[in-house]
Amino acid sequence: MDKLQKVKIILQESKRYFLVIFNQTFGFSGLIHLMGILMEEN
Repeated sequence: MDKLQKVKIILQESKRYFLVIFNQTFGFSGLIHLMGILMEEN
C-alpha cells in the first residue's frame, strides 16, 4: 500500500466519524467556510 492509498483511507475514516457526529447532533448545526458560506447542515 503506497502513501496515497493510506492517506485516502485516513480521510475516508475521518469523514465517516465527522458524519456520524454531525448527523446525530440535536437541533440545527452547520459547517461554515471561512468566507461565511454554509457548506453543510444537518
